[in-house]
Amino acid sequence: MKDKIAYLAIGVCLCVVGAGVTGIVGQRISASTRVQDDDLVESAEDIDIASDISSDLEEVEIEEVIEVDEVEIAKQEEEDKFDDFTWAIVEILQHYGLRPAVLSEAIAEFVEYNPYVPSQGGTTADAQYALEARLGSHYQFAGLLYEIFIYLGYKTEYISGYGPTGDKHSWVGILVDDVWEYFDPVYGELGAYTNEGLEKLGYIW
Repeated sequence: MKDKIAYLAIGVCLCVVGAGVTGIVGQRISASTRVQDDDLVESAEDIDIASDISSDLEEVEIEEVIEVDEVEIAKQEEEDKFDDFTWAIVEILQHYGLRPAVLSEAIAEFVEYNPYVPSQGGTTADAQYALEARLGSHYQFAGLLYEIFIYLGYKTEYISGYGPTGDKHSWVGILVDDVWEYFDPVYGELGAYTNEGLEKLGYIW
C-alpha cells in the first residue's frame, strides 16, 4: 500500500514538473514568436522607408535630367540663332562685296526704315531684328552695319548722338589704315565721313 502511495506521489510531482516545463517552453515560444513578428514589422517598415527614399531619389534624378535637357535645348537654340545670324551676314557679303561704303549703302536696300522702331537691347539684337523683320530705325541700321564690320575684323565703334535732323541717331566708325572712317547707313549713299565732315553735316556726339 505504501509503495502505491509513493508511486502516486512521484507521478503527481512529475506531472507538476512537466506542466511547469511545458508552461515555460510555451512562454519562450510565444516570446520568440512575438520577437519574430516584431522583427518582421520592423523589416517591413525598413522596406517601406527604403522604397520611399528610392522613389524620392528617382524623382530628384528625373527633375535633374529635365533641367539639364532644358539647358541643353536653350543652348542649342542660341547656337542655331547664331548660325542663322552669321550665315545672313555671309550672304550679305557675298551679294554686296567687302567695301565698307557699299555695305553701308546696301542696308537701306533690304531693310525698310521706320524711325519708331525702338532698340532691341544691343547691336546684335538690333541686327537680328533688322534681318528678320526687314524693318528698323537708326538703331537697327547702325547695329547691323556694326556687326558686319566686326565680322570682317575691323576695329569698330558704335556711336550714339544726334543726327543732321537734330534727332537721336546712331552711326558706325571703323579704323582703316590708322584713320577713323564713319558710316551712317540711314544715309548710306553719302559714303564715308570724317570727324570734320560729320560736324559740318550737323552730327553731334
